Amino acid sequence: SVPTREVQAVGGALSAGMATDVYAAGPASTAKLASGVQVLATSMSTESSTGAASAWVTLAVRPEAVQELVAASENLQIYFALPAAADSTQDGR
Repeated sequence: SVPTREVQAVGGALSAGMATDVYAAGPASTAKLASGVQVLATSMSTESSTGAASAWVTLAVRPEAVQELVAASENLQIYFALPAAADSTQDGR
């Protein structure tokens, strides 16, 4: 699971079963970390009802991608985007 805020997770509309692209954004650049990754779980629905600004998203990623994703979530802002229908192939990286 990675921490996020609703605004960074498709406005809080991200939910289990969706495919998402994952981006890491810092002061000088933004990089795509993964494409078409499956969302396993999210706290968006419970957090939205309480008005909290922070949340988490659990993703299905390949083991070799975990370290990069964890490091990025500790040091950068993580953003999620819904891929276009033609781009929805899962590579999990």
